[in-house]
Amino acid sequence: MLYFTLHCPFLVDDLEGMKKAGINPKVACERMCRVFGYQIFQSGFVHADPHPGNLFVRKLPNNDIQLVLLDHGLYQYVEPQVQVGSSLE
Repeated sequence: MLYFTLHCPFLVDDLEGMKKAGINPKVACERMCRVFGYQIFQSGFVHADPHPGNLFVRKLPNNDIQLVLLDHGLYQYVEPQVQVGSSLE
């Protein structure tokens, strides 16, 4: 748990913590949207428990950010017809 605490300290709703660490919350939000958009509309395999306790943001050594998803016990398969019917295309 020490490794996790030191290297992944920001819950996705900790805006002030992210800002203090030099993480732009808007960039974190865009990354999260891309990740879940990919899961829903492309892979069809979706993390089905995405609450702030399961979503962390960490800053990488190259100053990029990484979204960290926890609790992989609940996934849902999205049928292709639902993927197409829900997309904006």
